[in-house]
Parts: sequence; structure tokens; C-alpha cells
Amino acid sequence: FKEDTADRTWTSDYGGYGLPVNTTTRIESTGLFRVPSMVLQTAEYSRSGINIRWKQEAEGEEYVFVFYFAGINRQDNLTVIINGQQPPFPFEVPYMQSYYVYSTNLKFEDYLINISGANLTSVPIINAFEVYKVYEPAGGATYGQDGEYLTDLVNSYEYLTDLETGTLHWLWNAVFYECLPRTGPHLFR
Repeated sequence: FKEDTADRTWTSDYGGYGLPVNTTTRIESTGLFRVPSMVLQTAEYSRSGINIRWKQEAEGEEYVFVFYFAGINRQDNLTVIINGQQPPFPFEVPYMQSYYVYSTNLKFEDYLINISGANLTSVPIINAFEVYKVYEPAGGATYGQDGEYLTDLVNSYEYLTDLETGTLHWLWNAVFYECLPRTGPHLFR
């Protein structure tokens, strides 16, 4: 998509996870990952829940999953469960606004992701998801400007101002994973 600042390639699994739904209303991406509006304007929903299966390519690999949501028909409360690990509370998908959930440092051989409604009236929906493969930096020494590059990247996000708090450390991990390798994210679908 020409509006994707990260120059990602988005492929469609049309009907692969539920019933397709779309809107012509522009939905702005918020937050860290800047998803194109055209991606957020399409979604799939399933009253019985959405299941996504993922198998690691080689033993010991780590992945970061990023799930994108926008309430196309209405606002809903959802839960994302990865291999039985459930967050402490559901999250709210706002109507006609974007929302994302991501994981860090997941090491499983097989992944089963379940997106379900947090209550009887909530309908599970997903607009898109990405899977980033985590690469460890090669070698012991790093190029001196790499640290400056990451610092500049962190400073470019106005809400990342204090790296001492736990929440910001979590966001820092996401920024770090997003920029490895420096040529851009490797997306596996």
C-alpha cells in the first residue's frame, strides 16, 4: 500500500478466519505500528471466536505477534489468548478507531491464538495481524551509530520520554523488535 510508511506488503486471507466485513469510512491508525487505513477498513468476525495457528520454522525461534483491531460495526470488548496465556483483563476495540495488541518474547513450537468476546454480546473481530521473527544482533561489538539510531527512534515517539518505568521498557522492546534488521521488519504470514 502506498500509504504504508514501513513499506510492508499486506496479503489477504479473505474469509480465512471468519466472515468478511468492510467499510468505506477512513480509519486512522494510532500508536506504534502505523497500519494503513485501507488495511483497517477490512476485517473478519466470527461469533464463535477467531483461531489463528502458527508453527515456528525452527526450534528456539522467537516471534512477536501484532494484532490490529478497529470496531467497524460497533465497539466491542475482546480477549486475545496465546497458548492458554490470557491477559489480566479484556481490551476495548473502539468504534471506527484503531487499536493494537502485541506480544514480546514468545517461544513456543506451535502457537494457537484465540480471539474471543469478553462477554456474551461482544463479537470477535480482527482487521490484520503481523508476525515478526526476532533476530539477535550478530557478533559482540556493535556499530557506534546503532545506539544513536535507536535513541533517535525512541525519541521520535513523543510518549516515550522516561525509559526507567516498566511500561516504557515494554514499549522500548517493541520499538527494538520493529527495527531489526535495519532493512525493515520481516513479515511472515
